[in-house]
Amino acid sequence: MTKSVKQVLRLLKNEMPEMWYRMNPENKDSFNVTSEDEKALVDGIPAFSYYGEVDCLAHDCVEEFGDDLTKEEKAEQHKEISSHPTYVSGIHRKIHDILEKSGWISEWENSGICTLSKF
Repeated sequence: MTKSVKQVLRLLKNEMPEMWYRMNPENKDSFNVTSEDEKALVDGIPAFSYYGEVDCLAHDCVEEFGDDLTKEEKAEQHKEISSHPTYVSGIHRKIHDILEKSGWISEWENSGICTLSKF
């Protein structure tokens, strides 16, 4: 079942109460968010990140700070990071899951603006 704009906004606002958005004047079933919104944080990191480099940094940390880990332990940590990515196409996994369950999709206009709309 596809949720309405108001329903999706309510779900997103539960995660990010002060999230910025702008209704799309050309399509009443969509709105825009920005990757530059300092209030749109999930678990302390941006909800919308075009580059979504958090997982690359996590892999780097395993290598840089994992001196006390065995080769197998490092491989297991890399596997865990890869199997549970933080971002899906630049959208925080929690937000992506909310959108997907609601029948919505996200599409990047450019690296700063993402449009969320009914599927």
